[in-house]
Amino acid sequence: MSSTFSGDETAPFFGFLGAAAALVFSCMGAAYGTAKSGVGVASMGVMRPELVMKSIVPVVMAGVLGIYGLIIAVIISTGINPKAKSYYLFDGYAHLSSGLACGLAGLSAGMAIGIVGDAGVRANAQQPKLFVGMILILIFAEALALYGLIVGIILSSRAGPFGPDLVRRYTSARFGERSQGDVLTEEESRLLTDYTYHTLAAKSSGDLCLKYIFSFGAFARMPLLHRASEWKVPTTFVYGFQDWMTYLGAQEARKQMKVPCEIIRVPRGGHFVFIDNPAAFHSAVFYACRNFISPDQDNISLPEGLESV
Repeated sequence: MSSTFSGDETAPFFGFLGAAAALVFSCMGAAYGTAKSGVGVASMGVMRPELVMKSIVPVVMAGVLGIYGLIIAVIISTGINPKAKSYYLFDGYAHLSSGLACGLAGLSAGMAIGIVGDAGVRANAQQPKLFVGMILILIFAEALALYGLIVGIILSSRAGPFGPDLVRRYTSARFGERSQGDVLTEEESRLLTDYTYHTLAAKSSGDLCLKYIFSFGAFARMPLLHRASEWKVPTTFVYGFQDWMTYLGAQEARKQMKVPCEIIRVPRGGHFVFIDNPAAFHSAVFYACRNFISPDQDNISLPEGLESV
């Protein structure tokens, strides 16, 4: 297990237990509801066979309960993905609670549907006006299972696959087959996935400032271009050659600046240039800090491959 999971080795036990609980308890509710109401339909059909198809509604509603458990079980089992290599006790507990919420809600709904369905179809055979009332009661009984399904989906989304697996797909694509520079190794991709997911899943902190930084459409509320003339320290801008954020804005800002300003472009790099081409990015940073880290800064030339604009 340790060669497959980087998280807690006991965590998958709780996850698989949650998947089993969701399906088993939901199917128990579906089985009881189907059998109990089915007995009523069979008894009623002896005297009123023309009402059998109309009275089969509780049987159908009970059978649907098993589908709810199947949905949660599939979501949970997909979230326990060895390829993601990150499954912790929190994820296992989230999946366990998700399965129990859906399974036990389905079990309670099945019991309600079975009892109401059995008595309802018998009474409906004697008094047809009771049919609408029976259907309303069955709908509210079915709602119990829907509550469990909704809560189960919310709880399972706290662990996956909507979390880690979605982030893994992005990092594998952006810094893998679609990388604009160096392709991350499997271990580097795993670490980046873990870091990104747990940063996004954590309680909001600095990201709350985004609404003050960006206006509608992700445009800057206070563009740096309008404040560059006020800067009091030497500045170096570092861009990737394929960066969607163009360096032309930095060139315009430099015209207004009263302090030294450099613009360096790094080859084989996009917006995440520090990941796409870390070696060249490090060279750019060291070159930008040459006045502080080298006693002979005047004789240091721009590293090969970098472009000064």
